[in-house]
Amino acid sequence: MLSFIYRLIYSFRAEHGFSPNVIYLTETHYRALCENLPDLGHEQIERFLEVQIVLVSETSHPRAAWQEQMHRRAAGGL
Repeated sequence: MLSFIYRLIYSFRAEHGFSPNVIYLTETHYRALCENLPDLGHEQIERFLEVQIVLVSETSHPRAAWQEQMHRRAAGGL
C-alpha cells in the first residue's frame, strides 16, 4: 500500500504542479498502510507522507487531493 500511496502522491504532483495535502482512504486501505509502517503511529504516518489522512466509508481506490482548509490548518490559520 505504501508504494501505491507514493505513486498516487507523485502522480498528483506531476499533474497539478504541487503536492496533495490530503489522502482519502477506507479503513481497509489504512490498515494495509499501517502494516507497511508498523513502527509509526497515525500522526507519524501523516508527517512521514506529508499529508493528512481522511478515512472514508466508501471508495474503490485511495485518492489524493488538495484542500485549502487543510492547508490553512497546517499553517496555523483559520
